[in-house]
Amino acid sequence: MLQDIAEALQAQGYNTTKPKTGTACHGFCRVIFPDVEIEVVLLVQRGRGKVEFEILTWPSQTLRQRISGRSMTSADCTEWAEVCAAMQTILAGDSRVESVVLRTFSEGEHEDGD
Repeated sequence: MLQDIAEALQAQGYNTTKPKTGTACHGFCRVIFPDVEIEVVLLVQRGRGKVEFEILTWPSQTLRQRISGRSMTSADCTEWAEVCAAMQTILAGDSRVESVVLRTFSEGEHEDGD
C-alpha cells in the first residue's frame, strides 16, 4: 500500500524516498521539500475480516533545513497539508480502499480523551 502511495506521489512530481520496512512500523518513507520533510509511516492491523491501514504523517526538519530555510513554527505547515490532500486523493481513487478517515494533530491528541 505504501509503495503505491509513494509511486503515485512521485508521478505527481513529489520527491519521495523509497518505502522501507521500519523496526516499529510496517513501512515508512519521506516526502522531501526544500524547507521541510513529511514523514509517512504505515501501520497494519488485521482483524474482523479486514486489513486496516493506518497512515501517520508529520513534518520535520533536518538540521540543514532549520539553519538554511524557514523555521517551522507549526506542525500544520503548508507542505504537510498539501501531501495529506494528495494522499487522500490517491486513496480515494483506489478501489481496494473501503473508507478513509482523516484526523488532524489536535484530533489525534484528544482521541483517547473522548
